[in-house]
Amino acid sequence: MSDNQNEPREYDAVLGGQNSIPVNAAVLGGIAGVKSRLASPAIEVRIAALSEAPKYGEAGLDLILGALQDKSIQVKSAAFLLLKDRDEEKIKQGLQNYFPIFEFDVITVDADGQENSRRKSFARFFPEDLGNGIVLEMVYIPGGTFMMGSPNDEAGRDDDESPQHQVTVPAFFAGKYPITQAQWEAVMGNNPSYLKGEKLPVECVSWYDAVEFCEKLSETTGKTYRLLSEAEWEYACRAGTTTPFHFGETITPELVNYITESNEPTDVGSFPPNAFGLYDMHGNVEEWCSDKWLDNYDGAPTDGSSWESGNNCRMLRGGSWANDPTNCRSAVRSCEQPIYGERFNGFRVACVAVQPPTPNKIIADEKLSPAETFQFQVITLYQWGRIVKTEQRQAEYFSENLGHGVSLEMVKIPGGTFTMGPPDIYRVSGDRIPQYRVTVPTFYAGKYAITQEQWEAVMRNNPSCFKGEKRPVENVSWYDAVKFCEKLSQTTRKTYRLLSEAEWEYACRAGTTTQFHFGETFDLDLLNYDTHYSIDVGSCPPNAFGLYDMHGNVEEWCSDRWHDNYDGAPTDGSSWETGTNNDRLTRGGSCYSSSPDLCESAFRDHSAPNDVYCARGFRVACMAA
Repeated sequence: MSDNQNEPREYDAVLGGQNSIPVNAAVLGGIAGVKSRLASPAIEVRIAALSEAPKYGEAGLDLILGALQDKSIQVKSAAFLLLKDRDEEKIKQGLQNYFPIFEFDVITVDADGQENSRRKSFARFFPEDLGNGIVLEMVYIPGGTFMMGSPNDEAGRDDDESPQHQVTVPAFFAGKYPITQAQWEAVMGNNPSYLKGEKLPVECVSWYDAVEFCEKLSETTGKTYRLLSEAEWEYACRAGTTTPFHFGETITPELVNYITESNEPTDVGSFPPNAFGLYDMHGNVEEWCSDKWLDNYDGAPTDGSSWESGNNCRMLRGGSWANDPTNCRSAVRSCEQPIYGERFNGFRVACVAVQPPTPNKIIADEKLSPAETFQFQVITLYQWGRIVKTEQRQAEYFSENLGHGVSLEMVKIPGGTFTMGPPDIYRVSGDRIPQYRVTVPTFYAGKYAITQEQWEAVMRNNPSCFKGEKRPVENVSWYDAVKFCEKLSQTTRKTYRLLSEAEWEYACRAGTTTQFHFGETFDLDLLNYDTHYSIDVGSCPPNAFGLYDMHGNVEEWCSDRWHDNYDGAPTDGSSWETGTNNDRLTRGGSCYSSSPDLCESAFRDHSAPNDVYCARGFRVACMAA
C-alpha cells in the first residue's frame, strides 16, 4: 500500500460519478453506485437502487430494463412499475419481452342486459411456466382506491355488505382465470374436481387445499403466491365500476355462467373479461379469499390487507354456476368452514407487485441489517444440574419495527455444518435416525418465539389461550403461522418464513451436541415444561447464538412435511417438501411436555397443518442479506 496520504486506499468509499474509482473501493452513489447496488444479493437493496436509476438518463433506463430479467419477481415488478408509463420504443419492446400485453373487449350492458358499449382494452401480464406446456398467466392490477360494499339501494344486497367504506389497494398481480384443473395437476399431482376437464376450474377444494397450492407454487417458482384478500378481490372484480356487476346493472347467460339448465362449470375464459382483463369474476366457481368471516365491515382494514380477526370460516366471493344473478354480484359475500371443498368452490391466486421506494428512502433501505449487537450470558450445566461455567457472549441482530412500539428482534445465525439427530446414547425414537451432516447457510432467526403483541401488530387479533403481551402466541395453526409470515413480508419488504427443521435444530444446538444446548441435563430455571401454562419469552437463559426458549414454553412450527425418519432428507438446510404425509413438523417441546426428554434439541413431533393447540407457536426466519 502507498504511503502517500493523498492517494486513494483499498476499500476507500467514494461517491460514484464524481471521482475516479480506486480498485476495491466501496461505491456509494452515481450510476456506478446504482450498478453496484443492483448486484447486491439483497432484494431490498436492488429495489432501492432502481428508484435512483431514472436520474441518470439513458444509462439509468438501461439498468432498469436489465432488471426486468432479475430472478426476483419483486425486483422485476419494481422495474416494471418504473417503466410501464414510458413511450420509448426500446422500453416498450423490453416490457413486451417480460410483461407482454394482451388485448380484449370490455363490454357493458343496460338494465335489460342488452350490450350498449364495447371497447378495446389491454393489460400486461407475466407467464408462469408450470411445466408440460401448462402456463399460469398473472395479470397486473394497478393500485387504487375504491368504495367496498354495496349501496343501500342495490337490489339483492345483504347487511353483511355494509357499511360501504373506502379502501386503498396496492398494485398486485392476479390470475387471469380461476386456477384450472390442468394448473392444479401440474403443481399438486392430482385432481379433486367432480367434473373433469383441463380448462375447467378446479373445484371440490377446501380453503386449506387452496393455501397449500399457493405454498407449493411459491416453493417451485421462488415467488410469493397467495390467495387474494377480500378487498383485493372486490377491487379486482369491479375494475373501476360501481354497478352490481362489472358489466353494468344486470347479467345474462351470454355474459356469466350462473344458474342455468346445465348446472355445471364451464371452461375458464368462456365469457368476456372485465376492464382489468380478468375472466370469470362473476359465476362459474366461487373463489376462496384469505380473510376470516365477519358479519359486516365494521373495523375492516382499509389498506387492502386480509382481515384475520373474526370466526374460523373463510371468505368466498363471486358466486358460482349454482347461484342466481343476485348472488354473483361484485359485492356479494359468503363463507364456509376452511376444511370443506364443495363442487362450486375454486380459487384464484395473487402475487405481490413491489412498488420501488422514492429516492429519499434509499439511505434507510440500505441499512437493512445494521451491525447492532447485544450481550448475554450462556450457561453450561454439569451432568447433575450444577452450573459448570457462565460465558459472556454477543450476537448481531436487526430490529423490525412493527408499529405501536412493538419490535421484532432478528438474530444473525452464522452458517455452518452440524450433525443432525441424536447419537445412539441419547436416541429414544426411530424417527431421529440416521444421523447425517447438514450444511446450513447464514440466516436470521427470531430472538424469541413470536409474542402475542407481535402477532396482534401484524394480524390484529389474538387467538392465544394464555393471554399476555410478552407471552408467546399460541393456538395458531401451521397455516396461520405461514399467513403471519406472508403479511409480515408484505409489510416489511423482506422475506419472512418459518424455519426449516434443519435450521431449527442447528439454531437450537448452537454448536452443542448434548441433549440440551445448556448440557446433558436440565434445571427448572432453564426451561418451562409440565407447568401447563406459558411464561413470558426470554424468562430462561439463551443459547450460544442468543436465542431464547428453544426448549419448552411453546413447541414451534417448522416448514417441513413430516417423515418417519431422515432417510433422503436434504443436506443443505432446506425444508423437506417431498412425501405424501401432509402433517407439518413441530420442534422444541412445550409447557405441556410431561418430561424434559420431550424438549431436547433433537426431539421431533408433528401435527396436521390446520390443528391448533394452546402450547404451540412459532419463530420466524429471514434471509441473510
